[in-house]
Amino acid sequence: MENNRKKLFAELKEICAFLNTTDTGFLTVDSLRNLMVELGHPVSETELKEMINAVDKNAEWESNGQIKIDFNNLYRVMLEAERDEQLKLFIKMFDFDKDGYLNSEELRLALTVILEEDMDMALIDAMMKEADADGDGRLSYDELLKMFIKYGKI
Repeated sequence: MENNRKKLFAELKEICAFLNTTDTGFLTVDSLRNLMVELGHPVSETELKEMINAVDKNAEWESNGQIKIDFNNLYRVMLEAERDEQLKLFIKMFDFDKDGYLNSEELRLALTVILEEDMDMALIDAMMKEADADGDGRLSYDELLKMFIKYGKI
C-alpha cells in the first residue's frame, strides 16, 4: 500500500502542476471528478463533494461549482477514494453469499487469507460483537470501515 501512496503522490503532483496552469488555485468539481476517473477512482459529483468536505472542513466552494483546494487536501481526497475502493473490493472478494455484507464465517475466511493464519472463531465473534453496530449479525461497509480505521489497518 505504501508504494501505491508514493505512486499516487507523484501522479497527483504532476497532474496538479498541469492543471494549475492559470495559477488561480481553483478547480471545478467536474475537473476533479475527471481527474479521479483518469486515476482509476470514478466517483459521482455528490460523492466527490462529500469526500472533499470530509477531509477539508474549510473548503472554499464558489457559487459556480469551483473549489479552492490545495495539493495536500487533494491528496487526502484521493487516499480516501483509494481506501474506499480497497474496502469495497475486500467485501466483494469475501462476500460469498453476495448480500453486500460479511458474516462471521466470511470475516474469518477473509482474515485467515489476509493474515495467513487460521483465525480463532472466539476472536472473530469478539470482533463481530464490537463492530456490528446494528446487531444484525453481519458487517456492513460502514461497520468494516470503522473497525479497520480503529485498528489502523486501512
